[in-house]
Amino acid sequence: MDQGQQRGRFPADHAYYIELRDRISNDFDGKGQSDRGNPTWQGGVSMIYTDEAHGYGNFGVDNPPAQTPVDSMPQPGNNSPNLNDAAFTLAEIFNGCTHIDNYGDPNGPAGRWKLPPHLKFTVTALSGLAPGAALPATPATASLLADVAPVCEVIPRIASRKIHAEGTAQPQTFDILLFPTGPSGVECRTGGGANADTHQVVFKFSAPVTFTGATATPESGKSGMVTTTSGSGTDEVIVNLGEVDNEQIILINLTGISGAGSAANITVPMGVLAGDSNADRRVNVVDTNQTKSNSGQLTGEKNFRTDGNLDGRINIGDTNFVKSHSGTALSDAPPEAR
Repeated sequence: MDQGQQRGRFPADHAYYIELRDRISNDFDGKGQSDRGNPTWQGGVSMIYTDEAHGYGNFGVDNPPAQTPVDSMPQPGNNSPNLNDAAFTLAEIFNGCTHIDNYGDPNGPAGRWKLPPHLKFTVTALSGLAPGAALPATPATASLLADVAPVCEVIPRIASRKIHAEGTAQPQTFDILLFPTGPSGVECRTGGGANADTHQVVFKFSAPVTFTGATATPESGKSGMVTTTSGSGTDEVIVNLGEVDNEQIILINLTGISGAGSAANITVPMGVLAGDSNADRRVNVVDTNQTKSNSGQLTGEKNFRTDGNLDGRINIGDTNFVKSHSGTALSDAPPEAR
């Protein structure tokens, strides 16, 4: 921060900065000066996001960070992400309307960090970048096709919905949020029906919409289908699923949408992993201990993920439910889960 900024003479910077980088390191000209080893940054179009009103640098700054490379392959919620692959390479797209980056944001959707929507671009040409430590032999160039004032389609609130304590005097409905981009939300509670394989996905729009259809795309080797839909002409569309196998990421496709500024078609992934109460995409002793720690409580907004059997209270039945699924994991779980 210079003295002019300290005295408030210049406005705080809040912007995207785009540059072409073949490296991010302390090793000029590949001479081996860095004690951190050779550069591992994968060259490409680098975009830096800065919000000086939030802070200068990131030391002592609460999430989200004040300055950071925007990640082309983000890991939402990860506070120690791999940034070596952050650069955008040929044909890769940045869409500020939908991009969820690394780290978290307590004020963002489900605690995720949604970047400002004021930019879209596609890398249409890229040349001259040298891999590894060597500098490029010729100047590097890149071309972008950019929209600096995109019209963003409105994304509805999407959730997997279940009723806890159904059939009692005090049933309660709790939703697990689902997201069209980034890692899928994880439905960890038991399915309904005789085979515990039915689920309900709810699309909540800002205004009434109509739609023409809905389909489900299960993972290879797994099953799952749309059984019924309702809500065309209203602001809440319900898609009921049946014969959904556990331990998969199933895609729900809502098509022919008209109204509320929505895209014509929306696809949202839903992880189905019974017992994954902490949503880390695997079921193990951590989920068991979390469920045990809530034992004796009535189901509420803060603990409903541990009411796996949906009976409205957390007890040994829920602990046994988690244990019965121990060792399962989603296909995109971290390697240690498999």
